[in-house]
Amino acid sequence: MKKWIIILIGIMFMLASHVSAGDNRPYKTTKGQVFCLLYSDIELIGKLAQQKDTEAFIKMLDNKRCSEFKGGEIIYKIDYIAPYTKVRAKGNTIGVWTLI
Repeated sequence: MKKWIIILIGIMFMLASHVSAGDNRPYKTTKGQVFCLLYSDIELIGKLAQQKDTEAFIKMLDNKRCSEFKGGEIIYKIDYIAPYTKVRAKGNTIGVWTLI
């Protein structure tokens, strides 16, 4: 019984998270806000930031696995997997992962 309750809570959380990603409001990026094409890369660069591993963080940016927004760009949410949000820039169809 406990197993089914845990599964049900997990499903409800996933649905609630996904519904909140449908937010159609535009957001503006901040200068230096990091984004990555792959979710696994945004997870990794987030961990590197938490660990204060500046050298590895910079390598992620240097090898083009992740990049930074210039700031002031208009973006829209298209997906959400806590704590990261997949967004697309205005006029673009490709989504990237970032922290909003």
